[in-house]
Amino acid sequence: MGKLVIPGDLLSNKPIRNPYTYIKDEKTYAAVVGMFDEEKSKFMPIKASYLPSLRDNVIGIIEEEKPIGYGVNLFSPYHGLLSSKSLRTTFNVGDIILAEVLEISEVKDIWLTKPTKLVGGEIIDVSPTKISRVIGKHSSMLNVLKIGTGSNIVVGKNGLIWIKGGNVPKAIDAIQKIVREAHTSGLTERIMSYLNVTQEMLEKFQRSPQREYY
Repeated sequence: MGKLVIPGDLLSNKPIRNPYTYIKDEKTYAAVVGMFDEEKSKFMPIKASYLPSLRDNVIGIIEEEKPIGYGVNLFSPYHGLLSSKSLRTTFNVGDIILAEVLEISEVKDIWLTKPTKLVGGEIIDVSPTKISRVIGKHSSMLNVLKIGTGSNIVVGKNGLIWIKGGNVPKAIDAIQKIVREAHTSGLTERIMSYLNVTQEMLEKFQRSPQREYY
């Protein structure tokens, strides 16, 4: 288990690649509040805004029509934009979409591509820094959630998670448990036990072709 650090705390005497740290004189310092595991040299922010990367999958809400297309609320300091030139369908204000980050401008605009409308379901919001734990290595944690709840779950790198079908309340409870315990080890095994998912069930699910429905 790591120790709590605040902005400016020294994390390492050598450079560590992490978007939530900064390097000065070849040493790495925390840029935000987080937990640092000295043994593994791993830093996990407790809460931070979404920092986009190209090809990220994000979830947003169409908030306005523009001459160029649509403005998309990504619930982050960055504003999403969809160009009408590349769209094969139209959207309405209030529609929830899944899209891919195509381009990031210097003025915090994110151009999106490959939008898909997410119909129905529920949206929950978690810290973007915990999304990697919700997904897990090779999507292992996400697969456990799907097996244990029977829900279709779509995760956006910006911290929004869409859940439809199956046992939605149980899925939300499990995700909140993951978020609370994200800094601890053995989390996948605990969630498997919590949702009554066996290793055999997980391996069978991962071998089977998966079809997403929206």
